[in-house]
Amino acid sequence: MGAKRKPTPFGRAIRIRLAELDMQQSDLARMLGTSETYVTYLIYGDRRDEQWVAKICSALDMPVQAGEGAQEEPEPQTGA
Repeated sequence: MGAKRKPTPFGRAIRIRLAELDMQQSDLARMLGTSETYVTYLIYGDRRDEQWVAKICSALDMPVQAGEGAQEEPEPQTGA
């Protein structure tokens, strides 16, 4: 049995926002005019397209910054 895949940080943000809005991935896919499979690809980092990041952020009323760093964890910030 294979290891369970984990969503990217952006994917986790999408899932949290969907839960807050009481929505499913299929609802988001319909809003965006794409397939649920493609939304899954974006959540797990199998696809990366800045235009889709912006569309998702707009559709879910998320800050676009939530889409940044979807491929890697954000680096810790040092005090200024």
